[in-house]
Amino acid sequence: MLMSLHAYNSNGSSRDVTSKFVRSATTYTIDTFASNVTTGQSTAITSSFQPLLKAGDKFVTNITGSGVSIYARFLLLPDTYPIDDFLATSITTGATLYTCPSGKAAFVLSNNYSATSSGSVQFYNTTGGTRAIEIFNVPSGEVQASSFRVRTSSVNNNQAQPLTVLAYMNAGDKLDYACDGPGTGGGYLYGIVVEFA
Repeated sequence: MLMSLHAYNSNGSSRDVTSKFVRSATTYTIDTFASNVTTGQSTAITSSFQPLLKAGDKFVTNITGSGVSIYARFLLLPDTYPIDDFLATSITTGATLYTCPSGKAAFVLSNNYSATSSGSVQFYNTTGGTRAIEIFNVPSGEVQASSFRVRTSSVNNNQAQPLTVLAYMNAGDKLDYACDGPGTGGGYLYGIVVEFA
C-alpha cells in the first residue's frame, strides 16, 4: 500500500512528475496533472488516490528529465489482511464494480485509506468525451435504482476525479455504476474496500 511519495530535484530546472501503477501489463495513470518539482526542492507528490498494490503490481513515475530522486513509503500487508480493491478497466454503460462476499460486511475506503470519512471511487475518463456517471449501493436481491444512488458526477475527458461515496455493504450487496456511454476509448474506475466478518 503506497503511503507517501516525495521527489527531490537536483537538476538546474523544474521537472514534472506523474504517478502511475501497472497491473497485468496495463499501465493506469493515477492523475491527469503532474506535480512540479522545482530545483533544489523536496516536494510531496500528491495524487487523488493511492493504489493498493497487489502481488505483481508496479508503481511507476514519469519524470520530464533527469536529476530527480523519488522516495516512496509503502506499508506491506499480509495476504490475510481484510482489504481488497476493485478495478473496472473498460467503461461501459454500467456494470457491477464490487459484490460483498458471503459471510462478510464491507465499506469503501477514502482515497487516502481513511475509514473515518466517506469512501471514494476514482474515475479516470479517457472515453473521448465528458461522461455523466452514477454510483449505486445496491442491496442484495435488488437491482440498480435511483433510490440506491450514492453519487452522481460529470467528468471531463482525460480527467481523473475521485467520486465521494458513502457505501456500507452486507453479504450480497453490490456497488454498481452507470455511465451515459462508453465513448471511443477506455478509462477506469478504481476503489478500495475493507471486508470484515
